Amino acid sequence: MYALKVLCGRLAEDPLSGTPGWEPSMYVVHVDGETFDDCPGLDVHYAYGLPELAEGTVQVRRVDVLTSAPARTAEPEHAGRNEGPLEDAVQARQVAEAWQRIETWLRRYAPTTHAALKPGATESEVAALEEALGARVPTPLRALWRLCAGSLDVRGAGLFPDHGWALMGLDAVERSYQGHMDMRRRQVQRIGESEEEGMPLWRPSWFPFCSWSVTDLSYGRFVDGETGETGGGTRRLSARSRTSR
Repeated sequence: MYALKVLCGRLAEDPLSGTPGWEPSMYVVHVDGETFDDCPGLDVHYAYGLPELAEGTVQVRRVDVLTSAPARTAEPEHAGRNEGPLEDAVQARQVAEAWQRIETWLRRYAPTTHAALKPGATESEVAALEEALGARVPTPLRALWRLCAGSLDVRGAGLFPDHGWALMGLDAVERSYQGHMDMRRRQVQRIGESEEEGMPLWRPSWFPFCSWSVTDLSYGRFVDGETGETGGGTRRLSARSRTSR
C-alpha cells in the first residue's frame, strides 16, 4: 500500500513522530485517508528502539483500518491525556539506555556476573506481580524488569563483588514486599496509624529490587514509587541471617 510505504519512509527519518503508547518502545501514528487517493484512514502501531528492538530500529507491528475518521479532541485535553504515556516512554527509554551501558561493561569486565543475569520478564508476568502486590509498579522498575528479571544464584556473580548484591527475581520481590507489608500491619495494630507514619517500617509505595544475595533477603534496596528515590535496610523475611562472606 502506497500510504504505508510513504509512512515507513517518514518513520525512518523521524521515528519519534508517533504518539507514545503505554508499553515501552511502542508508538501509534494516524494516516488521514483524505491525504491519499483510495486509502481509508489508518492507525499504524509500530515499535522503535530499546527495549523491544535494537537501538535505531523501527518495526511496524499492526495496522488498523478505520471505517471513519477518529474523533478528535481539543488540543489541551489531547495534550493532557498523553502526558502520562509520554513520560512513561521517556523513563523506559532512559532505563533501557542505562541498562545497555551496564550490560556492555559487565560483559567485558565481569563476564560471570553478566552470565548470571536472567532474561527480561514478559508484560503478563509483571502484571501478575502487580496483581499479587495490589500495587502499580513504577515505570522505571517495570522497564528494568522487562530487560532483566533478576540474577541466578551463581557464586562470585554479585553486581558488586566486594559487597555482594543481586537483582531480585519477581518471586523474591513478591515475598519481600508482602513480608514487609505484614510487618507494617502488625506495627500499625500495635502503635496506631498516626504513630506509624512517623517511623514507618515500610510503605506501600516502596518496591524492593536488590537483595544481599539471591538467597538472602535479609538486607536490600528499594525504590520509592512516589519519589523515585532509593533506600535500604535490614529485613526479617527469611529464616537465615545474613550469609557469611
